[in-house]
Amino acid sequence: MVLFSTGLRVSELCDLERTRISFAHKRLQVIGKGNKERIVPVNDICLKEMESYFNVIRFPSNDPHFFLTTRGKPINRVYVHRLIKKKAAELNLDPNLSAHAFRHAFATSLLEGDADLRAVQEMLGHSDIRTTQIYTHVQAERLKKVYDSALPDLSEE
Repeated sequence: MVLFSTGLRVSELCDLERTRISFAHKRLQVIGKGNKERIVPVNDICLKEMESYFNVIRFPSNDPHFFLTTRGKPINRVYVHRLIKKKAAELNLDPNLSAHAFRHAFATSLLEGDADLRAVQEMLGHSDIRTTQIYTHVQAERLKKVYDSALPDLSEE
């Protein structure tokens, strides 16, 4: 839920500390690539799930990391990838589903909802707008397929 709702990189999810989450302001303070800090908004549904995790499920610990394993250790990339693979198998989803696919879906969803490209760039933590523009090309390809499938084939007339 958090990966899709925020577009975080797996490393950012693993490194997220409790003190960097503002439930009141509905945002995360994320330390990204190059030790750059950014603010990422979080929707109400995701926040509710995060609160439930912290108050009910999370291993009791003084560890500053928000997400911990069932043994109370901070999660890592391998742990996250295993969780995704396990859940994908349970739900009969593509076994090649990756954490990056959630980031990709996040960006694509924002752009399909007419989000500003610069805002998406900031939320993803891209230093170069050209990296974010890749998602606009994906969106354009999808629109072309929808367009092509919706129109009758005029070559047969």
